[in-house]
Amino acid sequence: MQPSTGDRRAQNIRRALLIGGPLAAASLVLFPFDWLGEVWPGYAQVFDVVFATPLSHIIGHAALFGLTGLVLLLAVPALRARPAAFLAVMVAGALTEEAIQALAKHAWPTWWDGRDLVMDMVGAVVALALVLGWRRITDGGANKNAPAQ
Repeated sequence: MQPSTGDRRAQNIRRALLIGGPLAAASLVLFPFDWLGEVWPGYAQVFDVVFATPLSHIIGHAALFGLTGLVLLLAVPALRARPAAFLAVMVAGALTEEAIQALAKHAWPTWWDGRDLVMDMVGAVVALALVLGWRRITDGGANKNAPAQ
């Protein structure tokens, strides 16, 4: 029996998410935004306004990795069942991001980069907590309505 058009469309969407989600997440995290500010003055003005203070820089790191973590967890459902693997991927991404930023600036990492790594992991843990919490809420609701056996 051939799968219906709707089934094939759903499979194609899942396949695109499985490939595109991690690629989008990696692009979001690994892109050297500092370098872009150097070569595109218009972007630098926006970047300098958004990240004008140390607090906004900290919030930006946590938000970026939170969003990246959400994209990754939604695109690769297997990571939801393996929090350690998810966090390992996020740590690898954070370390790679800091290395790329250092290379783009032609500078060695500083202790501020360590602070950034901590905030990256805060964002990743919040994403994991949101996804697992949402799953617990939705699974719990389904179980309550299930017929007794």
